Amino acid sequence: MEPETYTSLDLETTGLNPDAEAILEIAAVKFRGKEVLESWHTFVNPGRPIPAYIRALTGITPDMVAGAPGFASVSAELGSFLRNTTIVGHRISFDVGFLAAQGLALSNPVVDTWEMCSVLLPTLPSHKLSALAGVLCSDHPAPHRAMADALAAKDVFLALVDKVSGLEYSLLQQLAGLLQASDSGWGPILRRMAARA
Repeated sequence: MEPETYTSLDLETTGLNPDAEAILEIAAVKFRGKEVLESWHTFVNPGRPIPAYIRALTGITPDMVAGAPGFASVSAELGSFLRNTTIVGHRISFDVGFLAAQGLALSNPVVDTWEMCSVLLPTLPSHKLSALAGVLCSDHPAPHRAMADALAAKDVFLALVDKVSGLEYSLLQQLAGLLQASDSGWGPILRRMAARA
């Protein structure tokens, strides 16, 4: 595993449209290898009702967010926590895009676990985070809760790095080149692995 520090990130929101919806919960887990360095979590008051299907999906109730800060109150602290790390997540463009729409534009490198799963494990019946966690590392007992999803994304990322490190050198080099050319966050990781092989 790289000595680099990574931070897995997950948001729960009132819906999928970042321009029309709001954040309910945020979690981030900073790690180096298998060591968790620190974590960050907060509920966020969305300033609007939580749709019934989101309550059913996440288990987040109005009472849980009623006394929580608004996103503007936690944005700087979250930005500080994420500073100088590579952000890891499952379909991470959603989370980073949602933060940008809410006023926190990040310039961090990002690594998408879904992307590498679709390359290495294309025949799996599901590429949902909970399914991948079950196949690659451990059960995921609380999907659609920010801290559980951030921890699962970390574990899936580490399992994928282990899988990639077992590839034949020529395949690792080819994959590194393709991902680097496509501007994937996995490109630099695979390049470093190929250089050490």
